[in-house]
Amino acid sequence: MSYPTKHPHNVNRLSRIVKATKELNSTLNLSELARIILRIVRDEIGMERGTVFVMSPDRLGLAPMAAQEIDTEIRVQLGSGIAGTVAKNGEVIDILGRPVRSELRRPAWLSHQ
Repeated sequence: MSYPTKHPHNVNRLSRIVKATKELNSTLNLSELARIILRIVRDEIGMERGTVFVMSPDRLGLAPMAAQEIDTEIRVQLGSGIAGTVAKNGEVIDILGRPVRSELRRPAWLSHQ
């Protein structure tokens, strides 16, 4: 009987999962956790940049909690762009391998500083 962990690819994958788990358990600070999550996702899927958004205090849009490779602070209006639409509707938008509707391509910014 062969166990999946005997394959080098699976051992490497399990090793990355253990490392990610240790990193995520290293802090209770929400901002630091968001930065760790961004780094893990970047390393795993090879994204160039990313942002973790949270609801803004005024509940009119999304404000960045953590960002990578983004020079300016942005806020996304609820219902605008992919992130704003997901936040407003509470439903996942699966865009993998599908064309994105034009209204989702560019969010309307509440502010761009």
